[in-house]
Amino acid sequence: VNCVVSPPVSSFDNYKKSSFENYATVRLTECPGMCIVLANMGRMARACGPIQVRDDMKKCAMLLLACLSVVGAAFAADAETKTPKVDLIAPVDLSVTGDSEVDVVGLRLGIWAECRQFTGLDLNIGGTAADAYGLQIALIRNEVRDKAGAIQIAIGQNKTSDMRGLQLALWNEATLLSGLQIGLLNTANDVRGLQIGLINATDTMYGYQFGVINVIRSSPYLPFTLLFNTVLSED
Repeated sequence: VNCVVSPPVSSFDNYKKSSFENYATVRLTECPGMCIVLANMGRMARACGPIQVRDDMKKCAMLLLACLSVVGAAFAADAETKTPKVDLIAPVDLSVTGDSEVDVVGLRLGIWAECRQFTGLDLNIGGTAADAYGLQIALIRNEVRDKAGAIQIAIGQNKTSDMRGLQLALWNEATLLSGLQIGLLNTANDVRGLQIGLINATDTMYGYQFGVINVIRSSPYLPFTLLFNTVLSED
């Protein structure tokens, strides 16, 4: 037995190519329900039509692009607010107090100037920086809160957290020192190098002390000596 399914006529019948044939012939003895299935699928395909499908896909794509644009703008605004802007001043910085969010490359002249990172020559009554690389000369005080690869010269005090270089002042202070301290009072937590002064004091040391009073608190030999002290072991 043959069954011919003729789908209803609609405006989309004018299309030469369709997802379904205009009719379907099926042997009922082989698949009894195929006529009904093909008929329903044909009606659904012609009810939707290729133009409507394409329009829906375009709408979905436009909506997705809009969502991605909004999310991208939000991430960009968030990154801008979290990342502080750091200005660069070169080759000369003339200031009274400076700016903690400014990098200086070159010459810095100030009274009590501050900057984020300094590279070059620093001439101040009192200079402060987060990091310093170069030569610092101050009448009263040089201070580097983090790392310094520099030569620090001051009448009053040189103070640095991680010092790699030379400190020359009445009072030199460093948390970590890899280099040389020369002054009346030299203090540090850890020294890899040399201390020369009236009083030299450190917690741990790999190097030498020359002074009237020399203190190496963790020394396995003599924590306190006069004129000279040394520790040349990592223990």
